[in-house]
This record gives sequence, C-alpha cells and structure tokens, in this order.
Amino acid sequence: MKFICEDGSIYCYRETPTQETKLIASFDDGLQSVPPHVEGRLSTQEQAELEQWLQEHNALHQSYAEKDLGDALLEALPKLLKHARRELNRRESIDPRLYQRLKLEAQSLIEALDSADKRRNEALNSFELIEQSTVLKTQLEMIKQKI
Repeated sequence: MKFICEDGSIYCYRETPTQETKLIASFDDGLQSVPPHVEGRLSTQEQAELEQWLQEHNALHQSYAEKDLGDALLEALPKLLKHARRELNRRESIDPRLYQRLKLEAQSLIEALDSADKRRNEALNSFELIEQSTVLKTQLEMIKQKI
C-alpha cells in the first residue's frame, strides 16, 4: 500500500504485481482514524499499515505545529536546496540576475553555517512509512502557516 496526503485528502493506493498503482480509497486528512468506508476496501494488513501511517502522519503534523519557525525552515532547507540543485542541473541557462542573487545567498548561507554553534535537531527519520516528499510538504505547509 501507498498513502499520499495531498490537497487536504489522504489517498490509499494499492500496488499491483505489474508495479501499477490503483486508487482504492480517499478521505479527509483531518481524520484521526480510518473511516469505515475505507476499512471496507482494505485487507486487515492494509488497515494496520494505514493506521500506523496515520499515527506517524499525525505525529509529524504535531511535531511541526509545535516547532519554532526557524527550526522548521532550517530542517526543510537541505531538501529545498537539493530540489533547486536538480532544477539548475536540468536547465540549459539561468537569468544573470537570478544567478547573482542565488550565488550571494549561497555564500551567505555558507558563512552562517561555518559560524553556527547550535546543536543539531533530531532528524525526522523516525517517520518510516511516510515518503520524504510528504515530510517536505508538511514542513512547507507549517512554514507557510507561520509566516
């Protein structure tokens, strides 16, 4: 099973033997438990997977709701930088003004990192069933709400 949280809903997909994914059910992401209409479509094992995923999903949201905005920004930054790097590698060229702004901010970031003396925050690797893209989306949603 694969669970994806998007646009306020949780989508439950079943992977077929041919590696295709088939939408089985969806429900509002504000629910704390598996709704009856979804339970009826899932096997006992799939229900258990979904319940565990929901617990982790709710814990992830709770952890970011309580997190300081600065901490949330710093935790999301490496993933954002990775996506930005991939996008730069994909492009043939870049606007010269954007290049200068990015270069200046990258240099400032390196300077700030070199002078930083803060303890590392615990990584979010405890969310084993939630895909990293979901973690990043949650991080960005919480940042957006706090800004």
